[in-house]
Amino acid sequence: MQFIYPTFLFAMAAVLIPVIIHLFRFRRYRKVYFSNLRFIEDLQLETRRRTRLRHLLVMMARMLAIASLVLAFAQPYTPLRGGDNAGARRNVIVFLDNSFSMESVSAEGTLLQVARDRATAIAQAYGPADQFALMTHDFEGRHQRFYSRDEFQELVQSVEISPLSRSLEEVMLRASDLCGEEGVKAELFLISDFQRTMMGESFPGVDSSLRTFLIPLEANALSNLYVDTAWFSSPARYAGQQARLNVRVVNAGQGDYEKVPLRLKLNGEQRAVASLDVPAGQSLELSLSFRLDEPGWYHGAIELTDYPVTYDDRYHLAFPVSDRIPLLAIHEGSPSPYLSALFAGDSAFSFSATPYLSVDYASLGRNSLVIADGLNTLPSGLADALLNFTRDGGSVILYPGEDIDPSGYSAFLGAFGLGLSGTPDTTDARVADLDPSHPLFEEVFEGEGAREGQRMDLPLVYSHYPLTPAVGSGGEVLLGMDNGRPFLLSGSPGPGRVYLFASPLREEWSSLPRHALIVPLLYRMALMSRPVQHISHTIGGDDGLRFPGISRAAEVLTLVGQEDGTEIIPGIRTQGSDLMIYTYDQLRLDGIYELRDKREVLAYAAFNFNRSESSLDPMNTDELESLTQDQGAERVSVLGASASSAERMIARLNEGVRYWTWLVWAALAFLLAEVLLLRFMKA
Repeated sequence: MQFIYPTFLFAMAAVLIPVIIHLFRFRRYRKVYFSNLRFIEDLQLETRRRTRLRHLLVMMARMLAIASLVLAFAQPYTPLRGGDNAGARRNVIVFLDNSFSMESVSAEGTLLQVARDRATAIAQAYGPADQFALMTHDFEGRHQRFYSRDEFQELVQSVEISPLSRSLEEVMLRASDLCGEEGVKAELFLISDFQRTMMGESFPGVDSSLRTFLIPLEANALSNLYVDTAWFSSPARYAGQQARLNVRVVNAGQGDYEKVPLRLKLNGEQRAVASLDVPAGQSLELSLSFRLDEPGWYHGAIELTDYPVTYDDRYHLAFPVSDRIPLLAIHEGSPSPYLSALFAGDSAFSFSATPYLSVDYASLGRNSLVIADGLNTLPSGLADALLNFTRDGGSVILYPGEDIDPSGYSAFLGAFGLGLSGTPDTTDARVADLDPSHPLFEEVFEGEGAREGQRMDLPLVYSHYPLTPAVGSGGEVLLGMDNGRPFLLSGSPGPGRVYLFASPLREEWSSLPRHALIVPLLYRMALMSRPVQHISHTIGGDDGLRFPGISRAAEVLTLVGQEDGTEIIPGIRTQGSDLMIYTYDQLRLDGIYELRDKREVLAYAAFNFNRSESSLDPMNTDELESLTQDQGAERVSVLGASASSAERMIARLNEGVRYWTWLVWAALAFLLAEVLLLRFMKA
């Protein structure tokens, strides 16, 4: 135990005053003579004993009352943590959670407003000489220094909801950097609803100079219905197509949602609508079908309505629609009639064929898929052009010739970890290994038997070149033969992909040219020839935005928000025929953004807030205590202060256990005991 004002203990000498009074009894007794004392002798002895006892009790009550008052003025206390001094100056760091989950409502208002009140109460509990630093998920520059108490309270009231969400480990590292000068106490208060997505699996290590307190906030019955994500069933989108957009909706609340309308709006028009019934804690996937009438850019949002968390009620999306998918077939000799029959008459494709000696390498990037059909060799110039084409995101199909030169193929295929032997194997075989769950065969086969990989009618192979995927190269066997060799290999060194067949597209080599499998196989390769362009992006993500076929015309391109006119200058990098855009964490609002070259709109991009805060799965007090038990009660404590008692509780935590109020009550109790003794204990 220690004393805030130990000099008051000198007044403890005042306890001698009652002793002096009782030693020198100021009341004197008179002698009274009686003729016979035999009848009052017992009464006299009894009176003396009771008088002596009463005097002793009154003296003790007075001494204890004086001692209690002296101790109360000295203000004894027990330090809360290892001998801290109550009056020392402290550096106080307050982390105020301003993520989207703090939009939830409690009995005192939104959790963000409750957090502001808690932060203000913490500041009031400290002295005017203490310094305060504020931290939020934004990690702003103005939050990297200490302020006075009044300045800190003004900062607290200016905190608003932020789209960013930091992990607890990032917050603790940031707080350690703000501990301040050596020898000054540093204390960290974390005010949050402590979502599991923020906390992680274990509590991060705590700086030994940083005392940490967790203040969990609890919302009313959790309720949040949100659009989690959306994606197209088909990797390519072209004019005249009946598109199918898949949407996942999640109910993160504790109550069921029934008959909730969901709307899809594109280019200002409602294109699809659905009604949802989502049980508590469940997710629902549904498909919205609509027609893509014209080529060009489509942008809009999937919308629903719920309360109180509203930031995730809209899922923005933007995507281009092509007129047709450009394909190029490079042949040696005559063009393949099978490729022409498959692609030339299809309105979804723009098909052209050219001899390999007449290829315009400069215009190769305008195509999505290049088919090298029956080439006996790959000239170095064509091999380099095809390699650059795949690195820019295009796909290549290789049908070897009937008399190949392996050395011409080796340099190109080596970049993909693939190998091709020059001596054909004329032993009959059959394609026997096919994975229906592979993306290339998605929606190609119907029925449970096909999905489970049961035997199907697959092509016969009369002659083939042995194919060898290099170990660890990432080469993938898409079709295998019953002799254990691959019939179709795939490799990808980057965004693009190469498909290598073991046989030429000739009826003399296999039955594939007239087999039913060739139609969906080549059709899916064409649809997946370019990397799938994301229809939306997450604010705060580090990945770049790819815009195929856009060449930069101006020195500076801008991203401009459609709703509020927000304008930023992104980072720009050219990658082949594609343009890469990097936002560098400049965006704070979701929505549709226009990529502009001066006033010309080149493309659109959709940005959505991160859905990590939508799950509304907070940790309760017991779980927090269990998570922090490895850190020890001396370094990390979990508090549960209400709004009315927060200031008193924080003061108690910082000043230790103080006893002066109990001592005042004790002094009053002893004085009352003295009065009762004098009043009721007669001599």
